[in-house]
Amino acid sequence: YQATVRFFRGGAKYRSLCSPGGSDLIDCAPFGDTPRRDLNHLFRIDLTYLGGAAARLFYRLEFNQSNSFSEGYRRHAIGLEFTSKLIWGVFMTAQLVLQLSSFTDPLFPAQAERGFVSTDQDNRSRLLVHLGRDLSERWSLNLRYAIYVNESGANATGEALPGFVRQTVFLGLRFEYDSD
Repeated sequence: YQATVRFFRGGAKYRSLCSPGGSDLIDCAPFGDTPRRDLNHLFRIDLTYLGGAAARLFYRLEFNQSNSFSEGYRRHAIGLEFTSKLIWGVFMTAQLVLQLSSFTDPLFPAQAERGFVSTDQDNRSRLLVHLGRDLSERWSLNLRYAIYVNESGANATGEALPGFVRQTVFLGLRFEYDSD
């Protein structure tokens, strides 16, 4: 379990005193000079296997309590990570994570419709495959492919809706320097 208190310079957004169908500026009561504060909770449980390969299965629950309207959320994630030596000195690491979010305030769907989604509201379900091979004591070659599925909104009950898909490919040469 991990708890984090976050303090922000900016003020808290409007309270949830908005009348249905009313204007954000006219019918909502602002907090005034109250700074935004969040209390973030993270629960995680892992089951790990170490042998001829390494594997880990995990479940994570995260929720954010905020004094700022539309910043609260709950996320569930379940994942599997696996690392093993293949042939010719190549190592493979694979990661599969399914993450589902729900948002506690109805303002999130309105923000998504306007095309604005903050990083905290970004889902990160993913499949990642990383291949690496040492070329010498200091040099290694790495190839990574990842596909991410991100949320882009929520329905009327606050359940997250699927959004766009992002894919990345990385090919790199790594040099490791040790001063000893």
